[in-house]
Amino acid sequence: MLAGCTPFHLSDMYSVSTPKPASLDASVLTAQPLMTFPAAAPAALQGYRPVVSHALSEALAASTPSFHEIPPIETLNRISSNGLVADYEEMAAGFSRSGIFDRQRLEKIGAALGVRYVLQPGLADFSEAIGDRLMLAGWRVVKMRAATLRLWMRLWDMRTGEILWEATGEATVTSELIEDTPTIPVHEIARRLWARILAEHLLGDKIKVGFQLRDEKPVVR
Repeated sequence: MLAGCTPFHLSDMYSVSTPKPASLDASVLTAQPLMTFPAAAPAALQGYRPVVSHALSEALAASTPSFHEIPPIETLNRISSNGLVADYEEMAAGFSRSGIFDRQRLEKIGAALGVRYVLQPGLADFSEAIGDRLMLAGWRVVKMRAATLRLWMRLWDMRTGEILWEATGEATVTSELIEDTPTIPVHEIARRLWARILAEHLLGDKIKVGFQLRDEKPVVR
């Protein structure tokens, strides 16, 4: 098993959010279904959309209190079964152009599906770099891989079309670059970053969080 594991260090994480409306607390969000749209991403990072979305679903389920999430796949299935594909496509296209959802279409989808709030996750950037690190005790140079993931999230009121809350976060992890080792798992980085954003900002009251964390963990691939 150890031969298939890649130790990595979650070396830095940072997140910031806007204030939530006074009427929107954890009990309001966790007492009713919370729909999530598929993650948005730049054209060059489209392949990471399912990974980022699945990581968010895991973070929502593991949070305390937990959310009653309608995951992206179920969201799309419900949109299709209710004959709202054209409305969703137009709304998504408008979002790609302007960064905002059309209020009428958003309200129509929410009313048809019986949902008040929807989360729109997004992937802003993912990059990897390779460098050297000097191990002083043994006087040897070790090749290191560093990965940086930047995510964002918006909470929408589907009845009014308003953006109620927005957060962004960034996580950087490092691992020793050993021959034939897999890349740093994007899913695990995203899950931890989503969990931090949810706990500190959406469920909590903190506006800004920055911290250093050394957390070595073998990840089985």
